[in-house]
Amino acid sequence: MISIVPGVFAMGKETVDTQSSIDRLTNQIKKDQEKIQKANDNLRQAYDEMTDVENGIREACWTFRTEIPDDVKKVWTGTGRKDSFRDELLPRIAAIKPDDIQPDLRDIERRIAIVFDDNANTVPEIPTIQLSQLVDYEDEPILQKKIVGREDLPLGALIKKLENSDWVSQGIDYATEGDICPFCQQP
Repeated sequence: MISIVPGVFAMGKETVDTQSSIDRLTNQIKKDQEKIQKANDNLRQAYDEMTDVENGIREACWTFRTEIPDDVKKVWTGTGRKDSFRDELLPRIAAIKPDDIQPDLRDIERRIAIVFDDNANTVPEIPTIQLSQLVDYEDEPILQKKIVGREDLPLGALIKKLENSDWVSQGIDYATEGDICPFCQQP
């Protein structure tokens, strides 16, 4: 009940209960705010640790890059920055299976040197032969000659047993059937 005298008031039971609830909820709010602050601190600490780990990974990848020979770096484009190199390298590392054979760095260097050799000559493309043209060459003397393996070889004994020493001439009959070469199995 509230007093009618100005500046003076009296607290009734309801007011005491309300004030008690306010105090209890105020304490709960303070506790919840402390939990939130602690969770934020933990989140900040975890974020800082994650950043440190990411920086460590980036630096480890970059250290690995410095060990790569210059010829290999030259062809591994788009990896001149630490982050881009890390982003390129990590999926490649993740794709390696335990039973994969690890490449030999010297072999890779040798292959790159061959492929990117400025003095290398271009070999003209070998023209394709149409199977129908083989029939035109059927009577050529070179194709009439039997190919005979040495009899002292295991294959020679098999050829002799099967009487298959003239396999090229026999194969020409099949060359006109279909689009696949019976000798090399290419179109």
